[in-house]
Amino acid sequence: HNQPQPEQHNQLQLEHHNRLQPEQHNQLQVKQHKPTTAPTTITTTLATTTTIPTTTTTTTTTRPPSRPAPTIEIRAVILIVFQSALANTGSPEFQQQAAEVENACDVIYQQRFGSRFVRTIVRQFRLVTRFRTDEVETDVDVVFNETSIEPLPTSSAVAEALAIAVNDSNSGFNLSVVPGSIFVRSEPKSKAIVQFRTNDTFIADLLNSTSEAFSERSSLIKRELEPFFFEDYQPDFISLTPTTF
Repeated sequence: HNQPQPEQHNQLQLEHHNRLQPEQHNQLQVKQHKPTTAPTTITTTLATTTTIPTTTTTTTTTRPPSRPAPTIEIRAVILIVFQSALANTGSPEFQQQAAEVENACDVIYQQRFGSRFVRTIVRQFRLVTRFRTDEVETDVDVVFNETSIEPLPTSSAVAEALAIAVNDSNSGFNLSVVPGSIFVRSEPKSKAIVQFRTNDTFIADLLNSTSEAFSERSSLIKRELEPFFFEDYQPDFISLTPTTF
């Protein structure tokens, strides 16, 4: 006889912006929309003497709308000589200086956060005070991978990683940053913790977030459920991350 499979408790972390107020339910409920696809005629071959006509079908693939990547914006004061061209994001001077900052930051964050990290983007350079032309306030977006099954790093961890690199002469970080000037300007807001049950078989490896079983199950849940949340809650919904089984 088939043995009943134990219910599996799953905990998800959903990240979104402030406007989203998730509903509370005992179990995760996902509102599903019927996907918009072109009608498709399926030709079935039967074991009879009847001739089955061949039908040509056309399938239209609709690209899903883009969603915002998880991003934490930090600000720091770097010691470079400010010139008016740096205020213009389209100028060669801005692009060259931005590339230097991004390359230096990319190395640090790639080492610290691995595959969760995507890239950094310099948003603007601004003179801190008109009395000092060598202190430039720099806004940098730290972009993370929305498909990662690992939780988004905290904003404090992102700022701390840069501060450690600045103060460590062996880090390879080649920018001069004013000590104490690093802080977080913005980050994804509001996390809803949702629990639900499935009839999947529970194994001990699911208790270990670094195991292959945990990774595979998390990827499956993320892949299957995220499209529904994104469709219902765009543009506020960012990501869904299984945290415990």
